Amino acid sequence: MVTLPESLRNLMRPAVCCVAIGLVVTALLSSSCRGQTAADADHVVLLNDHAETAQIVLLNPDHGAIRQAADDLHADLNAVAGKPTAPSLTSQIIVGCVDDLPEDMQGINVDEMRRKLAGKWEAYRVFTRNNRLYILGSDVRGTMWGIYQVSEVCLGIDPMYLWTGKTPQPRREIVLSKVHLASDGPSFKYRGWFINDEDYLTECKPFEGRRNNDYKYYARIIHPDVTDKIIETALRLRMNTLIPSSFNDILNPPEAYAVNKAAERGLIVTQHHIEPLGVGGFNFDDYFERQGKKVPLFSYLKNPEPLKEVWEQYVKAWARYPEVIWQLGLRGRGDRPMWVHDPSIPRDNAARGKIISDAIKVQYDLVRKYDPDGLMTLTLWLEMARLMEQGHIQIPDDIIVVFADNSPGWGFSRDFYSLPRQPDRQYGIYYHHQLWGTGPHFIQGIPPQKTRQVIADAVKHHSSSYCVLNTGNIREFVLGLKLSSELLFDFDDYAVDEASGRWFDFHYGPWAGEAARVYEHFFDHYLLDTENKYPTGFSRMPNSPFLLDGHLAGRMKQMLTDLNKSFGLDTFQGESWITAGELRSPKTLKWSDKHEDLLGKIRQQSANLRGVIREADTLHSKMSDYPARFFDANLRIPAKVFDGLMGCTAQTMLAVKAEQQGDRKTSVEHLREALRIIHQANVIKQTALQAPWKGWYRGEYKIMLSSYEEYLQYLIHGATGDSRK
Repeated sequence: MVTLPESLRNLMRPAVCCVAIGLVVTALLSSSCRGQTAADADHVVLLNDHAETAQIVLLNPDHGAIRQAADDLHADLNAVAGKPTAPSLTSQIIVGCVDDLPEDMQGINVDEMRRKLAGKWEAYRVFTRNNRLYILGSDVRGTMWGIYQVSEVCLGIDPMYLWTGKTPQPRREIVLSKVHLASDGPSFKYRGWFINDEDYLTECKPFEGRRNNDYKYYARIIHPDVTDKIIETALRLRMNTLIPSSFNDILNPPEAYAVNKAAERGLIVTQHHIEPLGVGGFNFDDYFERQGKKVPLFSYLKNPEPLKEVWEQYVKAWARYPEVIWQLGLRGRGDRPMWVHDPSIPRDNAARGKIISDAIKVQYDLVRKYDPDGLMTLTLWLEMARLMEQGHIQIPDDIIVVFADNSPGWGFSRDFYSLPRQPDRQYGIYYHHQLWGTGPHFIQGIPPQKTRQVIADAVKHHSSSYCVLNTGNIREFVLGLKLSSELLFDFDDYAVDEASGRWFDFHYGPWAGEAARVYEHFFDHYLLDTENKYPTGFSRMPNSPFLLDGHLAGRMKQMLTDLNKSFGLDTFQGESWITAGELRSPKTLKWSDKHEDLLGKIRQQSANLRGVIREADTLHSKMSDYPARFFDANLRIPAKVFDGLMGCTAQTMLAVKAEQQGDRKTSVEHLREALRIIHQANVIKQTALQAPWKGWYRGEYKIMLSSYEEYLQYLIHGATGDSRK
């Protein structure tokens, strides 16, 4: 039990319970949180030079999510101080929802504060008065956003410190004065993260938990400690919704942890669009296998009752969470249309749309049965976008329609512009900072200005109720994710150049201007498919990058498979290799003028990138400490690895060309050069793995650079008997 000091007991009315936590605070203050002397009327001493700290007072400790956010604030203050402290100051940090304010709260006008915040969504006020820092919210998340804004704006805490490694500047003393941080609520009501294609995240800290599925790309589960870091970061960025992994079977306890923790910490939980109501083809099988039953046919058309049974059981399980956004739809196994796995589905689009519409109505009624006020979404991804655009899918008016970008996030698919908006329906977007299939995956690919342009298009076209960001493994995309969080929260006041400038100043200090130019040149190095000649994206949109890491990786897998077949070798069984045939049927690459043109494009983009790398090397030689380490991890090393992938792809293309021309000797020579290049890239990649990131690339199952090296060795040995590297 906490014994409250007399000042706190006098502050609170008898019915209000509070918790006092000792805090340590030193900080680098912004202009809105200035250091002042104790003579100022509205000052608050958070730390003095005797290592004495303020106290946190929770208006209602029953709000567990607020309590945990206050714990984060406590940890932040200790991080800034860098040493043990004593909670012996009379200054206080008052934290809570405005509804929990006592009527006779000393020093503030309670009625006025309630008028300012009452009924608003995720609004907050932060201010200093009478030796207290007040953090008040309209609701639980609004209060949390106020807490995390104090950490970021007043204490200098990087909200993404868990992924950047940036530590706050230590100080011996801090006094806040005339602080005023305020928000009347976010621009996008629902702002989510989708942890997708999470190969690095699943293996950076090994976990014994497993999914019971035969989809090798996604058999592993993120360790709970890493999940905690993901959730904390999302909260610090004021994101309120989470899809915690690519697949999530909440009836499997190791998978349920992420959903449980997200809900406990105050996030809205939702589902991947390939798992409507939390059910995909894999956990459909698991549901019956756990009961020792034969798995029935996974077909809504031919065998709907088992699906309805599973849907209802999962709706009942998900409905125990306080806030759920329910994903509706009808998909096949993995990220594929239902007819890929169910040949009984008719080929007629109208009939397909009717089947999907009927299934959605069943799902809708189940949600209304167990969560009467639950919010529901339909994501227009791949076939869903086409069928909706053609008018073949009919859904209730209170389902949010979510449009997808063109993967990567350089624009929207055609249906975004062609589908009329209904006045009583909400609309949102699904935006990719990352996408394994086309890229980017291990290196960033979308400049902040492009993200701003796409999000502005969503606002213009009345699609700003909901936005979920595909984050990939997070660490590679800290720039895009940080600026996107600001953009979604406060669109009207967001200026991309100013926001980018703050980010570069924060991470690169005296080298900010030079770093910003290198990043600009890096994003500019990508070639755009201006003629839509290489339509590898999902929407076949022109003027998008077409030589991202995912594009090149897909070509590498295909070419290595083709060469293996041409050499007459057994199927390659590399330690981490997953065959191309699991995602697409191998097609022999027939050399043509188009392939010659593509080879030239790869070489041109590589030349562009090498110019950027030279700039980056020059700048890096001037840097020291954190800016140098972060520059290496975030841009310089990934750029060199990406250049290696481009070089390896070009040489492998030449090997295919020679092999198809009957010149095995020249083909092998090109494979040797490809091997040399990718080996060097893999060596360079390891230089980015300083503590605590030693195991970051352990789970490289998507782009598979290490496996390319193994496969190339296998092909060379198979063709020549030479096992040399």
